[in-house]
Amino acid sequence: MIGKLISNSEGKEKGKVFDIEIMDKDPFDTTCPICSHLRKHQTEKCLHVYQSLRTARCNHCGAGFKFVYEHEFRSGKAADLIHQDGLEPISGKVLKYWINRDISEDTLTATGVKQGFHLVMQKTGKFQNELCTAFVYSIKSKRMMIKYRDGHKNFSISKGSKLVFYGLDYIYKQKEAIIVEGEVDRLSYFEVGITNVVSVPNGVTISVQEIETFKQTGIINVTHPVNLTYLDDAWDEYFADKETIYIGTDNDAAGIKLRQELVRRIGKNRCRIIDYAKYAFPDRITGCKDANEVLVQLGPETLKKTVQDASEFPLEDIVTIQMIEDKLIDTYNHGSIRGLSTGFFTLDPHFSWVPGHPVVLNGYGGSGKTAFGLTLMMLTALIYDWKWGGYCPENYPVENVFAIMMEIFTGESFDLHAKRRMSMAQFTSAYDFISTHFFMVDNTKVDKAYTPKDLRDIARQLLEKKGINGFFTDPWNALVHNLNGKSLDQYLEEELSAEVRFATKNGIVKLVNVHPPTPIRQKDVAYRHPTKYEIRGGNIWNNKFYEMICIDIPPGQDYFSTKSDIYIQKVKDHKMVGVPTGEENPIKLEYVRKCRRFSEVWNGEVRDPFEDLKGFKQGTITFEEF
Repeated sequence: MIGKLISNSEGKEKGKVFDIEIMDKDPFDTTCPICSHLRKHQTEKCLHVYQSLRTARCNHCGAGFKFVYEHEFRSGKAADLIHQDGLEPISGKVLKYWINRDISEDTLTATGVKQGFHLVMQKTGKFQNELCTAFVYSIKSKRMMIKYRDGHKNFSISKGSKLVFYGLDYIYKQKEAIIVEGEVDRLSYFEVGITNVVSVPNGVTISVQEIETFKQTGIINVTHPVNLTYLDDAWDEYFADKETIYIGTDNDAAGIKLRQELVRRIGKNRCRIIDYAKYAFPDRITGCKDANEVLVQLGPETLKKTVQDASEFPLEDIVTIQMIEDKLIDTYNHGSIRGLSTGFFTLDPHFSWVPGHPVVLNGYGGSGKTAFGLTLMMLTALIYDWKWGGYCPENYPVENVFAIMMEIFTGESFDLHAKRRMSMAQFTSAYDFISTHFFMVDNTKVDKAYTPKDLRDIARQLLEKKGINGFFTDPWNALVHNLNGKSLDQYLEEELSAEVRFATKNGIVKLVNVHPPTPIRQKDVAYRHPTKYEIRGGNIWNNKFYEMICIDIPPGQDYFSTKSDIYIQKVKDHKMVGVPTGEENPIKLEYVRKCRRFSEVWNGEVRDPFEDLKGFKQGTITFEEF
């Protein structure tokens, strides 16, 4: 696990940030980032680190440091470490380069663009000290990040930087804003007098699988979500008040992936799409790829026109076959896209994740539905970087829910007197991960219980502010249901339709835990698992929700058994999601009580999906192999 050391020493080292490997004890000794590499005994552990005191000091050179964990550093508790030493106004060959791209010296000066030497990694893998353009990212005159760009389009970011939008102050309190994919595109709009423009701070990670699917079909099937932490941080003050937001990303796979996620977060009703490909220049059949190319090839007036020509999304309730012609042709030529693996090899042929699908977890009380749901959610967070919101009142106070998730993450018990208890290093690692991937509703903070609509409103806020990919309601029975004179079927018809619309419209998984009435148990009687129709209003649930999963303790065993049967009771799209198991052939899993995980038997051996994630994430395991 990595932490951060921030130098307190005077002189050129002051404020520098160094990565440090955290050891599972407090205090611990390690090498000094300032002096060890200069000494004969480079491996001597001369730095004394006090985790609890958040300090460190070198016994050899006397250097002092502030110690922070990664999550503290990301949250801004170690902010304002960025220095502009050595930067100067743009001139000479750097200025000439930007003038050749139709960006004037006035624009560069007004936007605070500088130049200076910086170590930048080259395509050969080696670092070189290059003369670079320096883009200074600030919020309210406070430096947050410096991004360096050399003459070969290699980039580097100053240590201590925090990822933020480039140009945020220019959209503050504006009714409209434009989001582009690079600094040069923001400068291009600035050049023609359009200043309410921000650029994302970094590129989009796109997997080989996503690129290949895009090449074959022209569609981005997202397997690795876009990290928009910088949007989370800026949402309330800079984006929540916007009436219209124009999205001007490139037309390649990465640009379209970014566009899709921004639209999902912001909402189609507020977004307009700028399509640079519509603007072709002489001697080339294809259109422009970005704003700067429009400026250079077609001039300022055409670049202004890209905003005027931005397209709205069509009415959501009206679809003609012409609107989806491309999708139909792609599906005809290449087949349907498969859902995302759960991480369980035995489960995947029967169920896989599809963004926008509502899913029911069915089962009697005490059968392990919460632990199973949280296990599946944790695997999506680890494999695909998904984020989840959740409401789990039956496991409150809320720290109990987070403790369960920490056990699932680490594979060790949280209990004080457990034989194998999670270490402090494991605790910190779990804390860091869960803090950025799971957001739980705490009903002890308000003087009311929640209705389904209340949770949909909260989920929408989490989508906008945190970019969640799913929301877990656990259980439905614990919500307030105001029938207002309606029959149960009428009420469920309306509410479940709203749940489905919310999931499909916003592209998130809506995972809902339901409790069918538990039969009074009699000794020596083997009870079957509940069918989908034993849920109250089961026919409505079956008609509305796309997938239904039942978890059950096998007949003949008590509630303390670790055996679990998983039935996939309904699947809306067999080709995309999987094939139901049927009522007589469940998937057999084993509940690991100490850490709330589930394991499976695969090829005759017990397999813990969490322990196998390394191979999955390195690409040695593919969904097609299951």
